[in-house]
Amino acid sequence: AEVRAILPTLLKVVIKLAAQNSEYQFVLPRANSIDAKWLNEQLAQQNVPITVTDTDRYLSMQACDIAIAASGTVTLELALLEKPMIIVYKGNSLVFWLAKKLVNLDHAGLPNIIAKAEIVPELLQADFRVDIVLKEVTQLLHDKRRYERQKSDLASIHQQLQSSSKAAALSELVIKILSGSKEQLLTTRLKRDELRS
Repeated sequence: AEVRAILPTLLKVVIKLAAQNSEYQFVLPRANSIDAKWLNEQLAQQNVPITVTDTDRYLSMQACDIAIAASGTVTLELALLEKPMIIVYKGNSLVFWLAKKLVNLDHAGLPNIIAKAEIVPELLQADFRVDIVLKEVTQLLHDKRRYERQKSDLASIHQQLQSSSKAAALSELVIKILSGSKEQLLTTRLKRDELRS
């Protein structure tokens, strides 16, 4: 459901970026949860110049200059690769509102939660629009200072996670958020406090 909500906007972004610069290359590492036939049909309908990879996703991520990533564990993987990114999310508005109330975090992306600041742009719900994504992508690609600052901030996260206690607290937080259990989501507030210490 999340992919179906996000993909149409991402495809429009890719089409516009490809029109701006024919040298841009686009790669989409396909998660096992995404039906390959459905994905290929969507790309064919829009005639989008994207290469879909089913293996070596970390190699694909590492090869990219920047990534547009759905909020989730992939953002932490990109952070550990020190790969500049934009975090996006669009889903059921009520579920999103409830999750924010229950989890009570200032940020949605794991890199930002760890950093306790928005080091990576978050375009969520109504802010996840083609024009805003294009603006953020363009700034990351052409503003070298901004690009290097984000890489430096992501490198700092990598260093922070060298601490076993913080890594353990983070892993518990991720598991509980992804589980979707109301009882477990309520307890993540305690884990958030551990990450702040």
